[in-house]
Amino acid sequence: MMEIFPFETVYYSNEKIHFSEDHFKRLKRACRTFHIPFELSFIDFENSLKKYINKEFGGLKIIVENNNVFKIEEKEIRYSKELYKNGMKLCIAKTLRDKRNIFNYFKIQTANIFHIEHNIAIKKGYDSCIIINNERQICETVYANIFFRKGSEIYTPKISCGLLNGIIRKNIKKYMKELGFELRYEHIYINEINTFEECFITNSIAGVFPVSVIQDTSFSKREFVNLINKVSKFIRPWNI
Repeated sequence: MMEIFPFETVYYSNEKIHFSEDHFKRLKRACRTFHIPFELSFIDFENSLKKYINKEFGGLKIIVENNNVFKIEEKEIRYSKELYKNGMKLCIAKTLRDKRNIFNYFKIQTANIFHIEHNIAIKKGYDSCIIINNERQICETVYANIFFRKGSEIYTPKISCGLLNGIIRKNIKKYMKELGFELRYEHIYINEINTFEECFITNSIAGVFPVSVIQDTSFSKREFVNLINKVSKFIRPWNI
């Protein structure tokens, strides 16, 4: 029987855990779904993480192991000002994702073919890769949600395509209207990406991060990324 270890990755800066309540709720939901004991209160969860803050900013990974044991470790940060300036370069994973697989919707510490796909992408000179499901719809990247912009409309794949509803993915939605953009959840196919003007990825560590290349398609505009990264919740050392 496969062991299941839910986890969360959080970003902190200035002694504050970003979106800590969202991470707590998602971790608790995963444990409940897979019948794993979860007895930690939110206050204890947050206080446990704060004990590991030892610098101005960083990332932490929280893993729920057997018998309600929480393992907390430092998360390596691979984002930089240079990478932000250049934008991420992505290729397309060869392995297709089964959109019906329940594990798509949770952060689970387990062997994953897409981690291998990520490493293959790195060896090819890319920063990561895009995952496509068995209906040829874009899901996400290996470690992040993905968005596209056309004019004042922002497009992102539907959760039913087989992807994790990321914390940053949920939170930038609140700011789109006031910034003058409309968010649309769609089925996006890889042959449509050359119709978009801008592309970016989101995750808790990276925040909102520009994409410059997907395979042979380039994206030079950063209209939305430049606006959203002025919001304090999404400021990172590499985007200022």
